[in-house]
Amino acid sequence: MPTSNSNTPSSSINIGVNKQGKALVDKIDLHFKHHEVAYYESNIISASAELKGGKQYLSVLDDRKFSLYEEENIKVWFDSELYGSIKTLINDFSESDINVNIILSVFDSTSPILLKLLLDAIKELEESQKISGINVKLFVVLYEFDKTESNDKVSVDEVLKSLEEVIVESDSVIREVYYLDDRNVGQVKLNLD
Repeated sequence: MPTSNSNTPSSSINIGVNKQGKALVDKIDLHFKHHEVAYYESNIISASAELKGGKQYLSVLDDRKFSLYEEENIKVWFDSELYGSIKTLINDFSESDINVNIILSVFDSTSPILLKLLLDAIKELEESQKISGINVKLFVVLYEFDKTESNDKVSVDEVLKSLEEVIVESDSVIREVYYLDDRNVGQVKLNLD
């Protein structure tokens, strides 16, 4: 069973799914970089997974820029670029907990597809014992976060229904699900310990 020191926050892999999630992960990463410097430098990896025209664009935020991963293989990307990198970063190859915070919006119509691919990859890696101690937390943003580009007409109800189906299918992988609706304030405040 995974263990972690209760005085030390768990390390985190923050993954933004598609444009909306990527924008939010970028803001979260910037916050930690400026306000939690020691924790940021030794316990956080931020990344994004996007689906455009049926092609996966997988990247890791490095020095405030998203660096594109060469392959279109979400399982290898998660294992080597995220899980392997966080274990190296924290210099810990024990069974300590790692939070995987997946952030997505219902305003990205392909979010359910990409979420399923990501959760299936994590499940397969756990079952083959290539990774362990993963606590998947899903943050579903119920409003449009990044309005810099016009989104195609998205049926929020259909996306939400598809997300619910993926969540039910992946229940064994997901530890917690949060639905965020902060339309009444100018900022999203998340505690991603």
